[in-house]
Amino acid sequence: MAALLPLLSYCASAPQRGSRIDPDLAAVENRKPQKAEVGGIETVKARPITQADKARIFDCREYSSAITAFRSETPEFDLFNEELNDKRRFYITEENDWPFVVGYHHLDRLRPDTTWIVALRGESSGFHSSSVSKPILKMLDELPGAAMITIDEYKYHSKKVVGGHKALHPICHRTRYPERYINTESPGFENGGAIRLLKRVLPSANPVIVMSYSNSTTPRGELIPRVLKVDEQIDFKNFGDPKQFLHNYILKTTYNEAVYPDIKGFIDIEGNYEYKKSFWDLLAYIKLEIERDVNKFYYSAVRIEKFDAYPVQTTMIRALGLEGVENDEGVIRFTNPAGNVVVDIITNHFQPYYSGVGGDIRKNTRMKPAGAGVKRNYMNHYMMGPFIAKRLLYTTNFLQKEVSAGTAKTAAALQ
Repeated sequence: MAALLPLLSYCASAPQRGSRIDPDLAAVENRKPQKAEVGGIETVKARPITQADKARIFDCREYSSAITAFRSETPEFDLFNEELNDKRRFYITEENDWPFVVGYHHLDRLRPDTTWIVALRGESSGFHSSSVSKPILKMLDELPGAAMITIDEYKYHSKKVVGGHKALHPICHRTRYPERYINTESPGFENGGAIRLLKRVLPSANPVIVMSYSNSTTPRGELIPRVLKVDEQIDFKNFGDPKQFLHNYILKTTYNEAVYPDIKGFIDIEGNYEYKKSFWDLLAYIKLEIERDVNKFYYSAVRIEKFDAYPVQTTMIRALGLEGVENDEGVIRFTNPAGNVVVDIITNHFQPYYSGVGGDIRKNTRMKPAGAGVKRNYMNHYMMGPFIAKRLLYTTNFLQKEVSAGTAKTAAALQ
């Protein structure tokens, strides 16, 4: 891996912080850098998951408010396996009266400069049975300079009590519960909950990479909300020219001082983006915080075939003015001039190769097709985790620090 790193593509002439930007937008974010601060982890550590919790933690049943017995399909996410305690620990915490299961992984790597990878799942199941769990754990094996925190959204059962304690289970997305219908959002993240929760679960004020899979790209936006400066009802779906809409949206909003300031990057694994405030907040963050700082990055990958992901991803490409080039495997890489914003679009393995819900990508973006001789491979939603891990590790240097860092001996941050 170390031998490959010098060969990885990343524009050497990329602008540093403070490089030229639209004067109107530059004035919006003319502020002093913030110091990253965290606090409250002692409240998380006070509630470790133990064998005593086994009777009251259940699984959800997809698209149903019913519950079933808890069963882990990924050993590393077996909440009750005490043999994991040397490297992994799980805790229960609350935000906005909603419970979360917080997992700390690779505790033996903790050191002053460790990067925290904060992972959010997006399926109708917890990390213990999500298809993204094994791929991200495998990628983490290649990153000795990083430790992972998984924030898993749960809910209390409306009626069931076990041993005097409320039963709880993972949130199943797109499900109607007695309290409310939950689509792709995380109720505990709302009204500033995501920002408070992130700062509380971080053991130290280190750089953070936020990794989101599928539905979790919607609640992830609650980590970086902008503050509206105008008294206006903004229609986030009827945007017309996305580049102009983004420009206008930035001028109508301002940076949220509560946002954790040391977010190094974002990894989106085939996100089901929606035309909501959170989507435009993400684009504004990329435009103002990432494009102007080559030490930060944004990476996303999606299939044209995925009807609820591809159309919004092409909106992102147009809004940010990204340009793409297709390789001989049918993957179109869209980048900004600095090279630190990357979107990989996987063409269909069937005809029409370039079209899906949202149109023909050759027409609705600026891209260069590869021509004849392309070998297009089959890919589905559950294969995206391993695909993205390889693309990040072998075709970018976004994780160079995390790859090259040596593994430290056991630290005491959570002891």
